[in-house]
Amino acid sequence: MALSDIDLTPPKGMVDAAKKGLELREEFGRGGTEVGVRTARRIIGNNISIDLVKKMYAYHERHQVDKQAEGFKKGEKGFPSAGYIALHLWGFDAGHRWSERKRNEIVEEENRMKVGTMISDGIELPLYDSIEEAELEAQKLGGSGYHEHTMDGETYYMPFKNHAQAKEVMKKVNDDMYKKNQNIDENRKLTAAVKEGLENKKDEHNDEVAGMSLAWDAKVSLSMLEKVFDRGVGAYKTNPGSVRPTVKSQEQWAYARVNSFLYAMKKGKYRSGKHDTDLLPSKHPVKKEQDKKNMDLNNLEKRIFNCKELRYHEDEHGKKKVRGYAAVFNELSEDLGNFREKINPDAFNNVLDNDVVALLNHDMDNLFGRTSNGTVKLSVDERGLFTEIDMPNTQLAKDTIELMERGDISQMSFGFYVGQDSWNKSDAGNIRTIEEISRLVDISLVTIPAYPQTSASVRSLVNNIENEQERKDNVQVRKNKLKMLKLKK
Repeated sequence: MALSDIDLTPPKGMVDAAKKGLELREEFGRGGTEVGVRTARRIIGNNISIDLVKKMYAYHERHQVDKQAEGFKKGEKGFPSAGYIALHLWGFDAGHRWSERKRNEIVEEENRMKVGTMISDGIELPLYDSIEEAELEAQKLGGSGYHEHTMDGETYYMPFKNHAQAKEVMKKVNDDMYKKNQNIDENRKLTAAVKEGLENKKDEHNDEVAGMSLAWDAKVSLSMLEKVFDRGVGAYKTNPGSVRPTVKSQEQWAYARVNSFLYAMKKGKYRSGKHDTDLLPSKHPVKKEQDKKNMDLNNLEKRIFNCKELRYHEDEHGKKKVRGYAAVFNELSEDLGNFREKINPDAFNNVLDNDVVALLNHDMDNLFGRTSNGTVKLSVDERGLFTEIDMPNTQLAKDTIELMERGDISQMSFGFYVGQDSWNKSDAGNIRTIEEISRLVDISLVTIPAYPQTSASVRSLVNNIENEQERKDNVQVRKNKLKMLKLKK
């Protein structure tokens, strides 16, 4: 089920309550705001969106206390109270029950769709487990396409065609949501009491960590705590379902977030869920762990080879096996954009004991086997990295074998992290040699005839060019010095 499949048709009781709210507001001239009036009209007109469901639920949760005010019940002085009328505009009790039920359906589907997030330069970026969901999210945000990220051997999909575009769009989305959800602007000021409370917490914390020997700077500033507090208020307003029942106000919830952040700054870890990690210092254990994961994602490379000897056969026990070279040594690749590449025969020496999976198109959902259980065997000979896969008795494996027999699949690929590389120039241009692979992630049968350039290989090329230029500059400096010495003589 997708979000678009959730039925948002309001029930009759909710529609009747909205109509009653409009009538009472016109009759008594009180109750609710223009936002409430627009919500009532949208309920009556069956024009309810996902965002409105979330707002309705949050509104009802915040305003249940209005039922305790005088004038809410018939017979009381001041009936109908402003709160009574306002709640009717939002569908009253029927609207509360319905919005809670629909909001739970929405949250469940959103959690199913989005497998997680990654933090890159302090920007929260969504990850999905399917291409379709990533592309849909990109369209919702005014873009298109998707790109892949691999973490711990699993491939995830991020909206937009490349990482830079995703960061640019999501930074704006995150900033807009931050301001919108917390109803802040550049002139917003915290109350004097809150500011004083945060100032006291800052001083107490900094005094405590001053005597501790930590590898990171655990001191905090008032502006840091103000950000954490503001975000806590925003979380309380936009996701009240996550708030513990014992919490009675947004201020209490925001202070709890501040306390959690201070604990993480002091202990190097969070008690439970991580938050506000963009405010952590660079040497903080959580920050370092996230930076390492982000670096790993950006450094993963994939290389595809045309395997003339990629073949399938059945052994004497009827087991279906696929054999071929996932990598070939000392053969130049096609042009990768200002450079070509080859693999040193010793590159795989330290990674043959890695837990390597065999896939179709580097997709973790299309699994054939893995080295840890013996269904994938890897070995190195004078030609390259030889692979043997015991194909499972699955429809995917059967379809793949048929495509191999027809010649539709004739290539293998491997996903890896580079430990060391070197560069030189030849008649063929810039040549990169992969000297050492630090980690081998997967071996894949592939249908896409591409030899993709990666951000890691591009960075390596740029570094090589810069180093070469620096070498030339140093040589020129030495030549100039020699000329000066000759002139002095």
